[in-house]
Amino acid sequence: MELNNWLYFREIQIDATNINMNLTDWLVAIKLDSNNFDFSKTQPSGADIRFTDSDKTTSLDYWIENYDTNNQKATIWVKIPSILANSSKSIYIWYGNPNAITNSNITIISDPFNDNSCLAFYPFDGDTNDYSGNGYHGTWYGNEQYDGGVFGQCAKFDGESYIETSFNSNSLTCVVYSFWLSFNNNPESQKILGFSGSSDMAIQIMNGTTARVYFRSNLVYQDVSNFFINDGSWHHYLFIIDNNGTKHYRDGTFITTTTQTISSVTTPFRIGLVIDDSNLSNYYNGLMDQTHIFNRPLTEYEILSLSQQLPYSIGDEIFHGSKLSGVVCDKYGIPIVDKPVKIFIFDKDSGKLYRTTTSDKGKWEADHLPVAENSKVLVVYTLEGDYRGDNDLVGGEFSITQPL
Repeated sequence: MELNNWLYFREIQIDATNINMNLTDWLVAIKLDSNNFDFSKTQPSGADIRFTDSDKTTSLDYWIENYDTNNQKATIWVKIPSILANSSKSIYIWYGNPNAITNSNITIISDPFNDNSCLAFYPFDGDTNDYSGNGYHGTWYGNEQYDGGVFGQCAKFDGESYIETSFNSNSLTCVVYSFWLSFNNNPESQKILGFSGSSDMAIQIMNGTTARVYFRSNLVYQDVSNFFINDGSWHHYLFIIDNNGTKHYRDGTFITTTTQTISSVTTPFRIGLVIDDSNLSNYYNGLMDQTHIFNRPLTEYEILSLSQQLPYSIGDEIFHGSKLSGVVCDKYGIPIVDKPVKIFIFDKDSGKLYRTTTSDKGKWEADHLPVAENSKVLVVYTLEGDYRGDNDLVGGEFSITQPL
């Protein structure tokens, strides 16, 4: 990946030291704010944001879920090809190119397993649209509200509103519900989501913590006690419903299997309420984020990837590109314009050679020097092919203060 035109980068250190397996194509949600990022140095939309692997060259796929320059908040998903078990991984975020066009790619999260198994995806970032590409957009009935979510924004349900979509489960042999919840109430019943109407296949919360998967068509349900956690924190929940029964997962951990098997339901998918044809009741009251529907059973690894976020730290800003220019003069201050002169640019303290270039009619310049702002470099001129330091030409010490 060519990054000569990006002025700044930061190292992001991802901590997988507590993960006892190698990770591949792992999604990490990077949250930026005024404490770890300078929004004034990017385009207003974040179009110049890029990510590279630890070699600072290999491009990484990413999706900007939200980017709010005014409030200095952003959530960006990055797909990392590999992370070794019990290790740390460095990636890099690049920015500071006013001419860049965005490479943000939503498919890394809307189709996270690259097999078109995701039928619908609702991130709830200020709308109820389906971002899977299948067009099952939602319509909000009641008070439409959004709040700060586990990633970006989330849907906020007030106990009197819900979302209805055009999606139904007719002919599916498997349905997977994956979603994040945060609530702290303890009602007798809250209907979270599902295909609903005269024949439900829906998830309910009973008495604050009990999970109920309810099938209205044959009046079948089973309860799993102490499944939901109503402590106001975010938790991930996932249900796999197929011909083998219903598997329950919380925060990436398998909890139990109940015996309800999938049934064909032609009624639409709803969120925040599962509707009895004759009665609107038991609305959800709380927050919901990142809701997926899949059409196949997920593996334990895939479930873990949806539910677990690795901790990370963002390093200091590094000034990627500097521009120096000058005129080659002899020791009397007269420009050397009749012949090309070789220019060597060194780090003043370490002596590291950063760049060589050649003057043209006495003038020279060097772009994209990988040195920090306000650092100092030593510039040496010579008429020889290699530096010897015995020429009557004047170089000197330069302070890096001029970005490109």
